[in-house]
Amino acid sequence: MELIVNELAEILKRESNEIEKEAAMAAFLKEVTATIVTQALQLVDDSLIAKQKAQGYRIEKQSQRMVVTTLGEIPVKRRRYVSEDGTAAYPLDDFIGWTK
Repeated sequence: MELIVNELAEILKRESNEIEKEAAMAAFLKEVTATIVTQALQLVDDSLIAKQKAQGYRIEKQSQRMVVTTLGEIPVKRRRYVSEDGTAAYPLDDFIGWTK
């Protein structure tokens, strides 16, 4: 948190007018928020492992997907699981409600 506050203070010192200050702060905070959301989604994906394995799925691979949000494009790493009969699933996508 201290690093974020320090960066905001630097933006305030660096930019010369109010509009530039506000635009720079908004861009910085949008980037910070996108990073936090990416990390939170990774934690959710991690939390789904045990449930998927209990249902007979195994992790086939981990891939990255770019998700377009109001924060911009966010990179999301998620696991693809496969059941014994070959059924594939991306539990994080289902959990969040993302569809193709």
